[in-house]
Amino acid sequence: MRGQLTSFLRVFVASAFAFVAACGGSDSSGPDLGGNSGGGTTIPAASLSVASATVAVGGTIKREAWLKIERVGAAWKSDNPQIATIAADGTITGVAEGTTTIHATAGASTGSAEITVSPLLFKDLVVGGRQACAQSEAGTWYCWGDNGVATIGRFAGAVEICAGQRRACSTTPRVPTGRLPYPKLAIAGGGVSCGLTSQGDISCWGRDDNHVYFGGPTESCEIYSGSPDVPNLFQVCMHDPVAIPSSLKFVDIALGEVLCGITADRSAACWGANLFGQLGVPATGTCDGLDCLPSPGPIIPNLKFKTLSVGSGASCGIDLAGNGYCWGWNATFQRGADVPEGSTPNAVSGGHRLSVISIFRDHACAVSDGNDGYCWGLNTLGQLGVSNTMFSVTPVPQLVPGGLKFISVTPGLDFTCGLATDRFAYCWGNNANGQLGDGTTESRSDPQRVLGGHEFTKVLSGRHFTCGLTVAHTIYCWGSNIFGELGIGDPGNEVLGNSFRTEPVGLGGAK
Repeated sequence: MRGQLTSFLRVFVASAFAFVAACGGSDSSGPDLGGNSGGGTTIPAASLSVASATVAVGGTIKREAWLKIERVGAAWKSDNPQIATIAADGTITGVAEGTTTIHATAGASTGSAEITVSPLLFKDLVVGGRQACAQSEAGTWYCWGDNGVATIGRFAGAVEICAGQRRACSTTPRVPTGRLPYPKLAIAGGGVSCGLTSQGDISCWGRDDNHVYFGGPTESCEIYSGSPDVPNLFQVCMHDPVAIPSSLKFVDIALGEVLCGITADRSAACWGANLFGQLGVPATGTCDGLDCLPSPGPIIPNLKFKTLSVGSGASCGIDLAGNGYCWGWNATFQRGADVPEGSTPNAVSGGHRLSVISIFRDHACAVSDGNDGYCWGLNTLGQLGVSNTMFSVTPVPQLVPGGLKFISVTPGLDFTCGLATDRFAYCWGNNANGQLGDGTTESRSDPQRVLGGHEFTKVLSGRHFTCGLTVAHTIYCWGSNIFGELGIGDPGNEVLGNSFRTEPVGLGGAK
């Protein structure tokens, strides 16, 4: 009877643990019953027990080897490191969606387990110029893409280099170290990122050319030359968050060449360098000889905002009545009016009541209360959604054709993508890097439905790529990949002709 009870307990413990581990409820592959960790133990020839596990793409989980009920040290191996790698301490990292087998060896004893790598499930997405971050359902931010100036932070382990661009990068979603669980995150194409805490405080990291967090950067980021004969470059940056000193508390942030925040009473304040008046108020200080506000200062007068968007040189927002306003640079009429550049906000022409507004650099777009899409500014490649023979540049918002109704419309550098009310993504404009997602590299001046049949809840464009968050809480990206911005496990190579994707691919290369 005693032998039967012992056998029953062993089977019960092993089965219960395997169930918990497979469901992600533990990071250990066996119960801690006070056994020896096994570093110097002589192991008789027997079968090691290793629990199977499911790990997310870009996520990690730790396995341990057990001999009966004793934990032992082991050497590890993965059958397919392209699916999942395993470190000397048993830490598994999911690389791409699929299934592989890991093996443990301790003396003459061996064991194996099946590892399934599945896509992470996400609830939010932000996109920068050449990088992106997505927030998992557990609240953790995963980031990928260009990290040459610490835009997406510091990662544990060896630095990954996108050799073609000679810059640090991450080609798969990774969790930056030392990062608070920010409810909101923003990334700027110029190399800085900022997070907003639930208490309304802001911290930033990365390069700070425009003095978003003036006085913060104290580190040096190395831009790799890719050749022993060419010296590396170094730029001032910060890998870890730097708190922005301010008595103001914010409920939302928007980041481009400057940083803007909305307070609880819907007032807006912007800070950083004021090269074109993109702060919405006159600069009161100087930063390295540039007019600037080095920290949150005076609020933009006479306006209350429900949303803001910051681009390269100009900023835009929508007031509580649905009126669009822009300020700053206006060389291509990206402010939606024929006005001189400066810090005084102007009303976007056309008189449309707006619900969403977004500006990148040379053009801007918005969605009306009636779900019509409008774009204005530069149109040399059809990025406004109208024939570029009609308007090469216009301050007047142009209706996006095709009878589509939109939830959001987001400009990239010289193209635009929109999320329609049917939940499909549509893109138009320059397509040299496949950023329209229609399977071609042919530029279009009218909206093209993105291939793949994915239904999205959010679609955001970067410099030459776009990512979308699906209704199934997965992420798909398309377009340029030379900095690993598609998150598919490897950077593109222009020489090999795989520097972009013309249709959506899932993080980790999932289809």
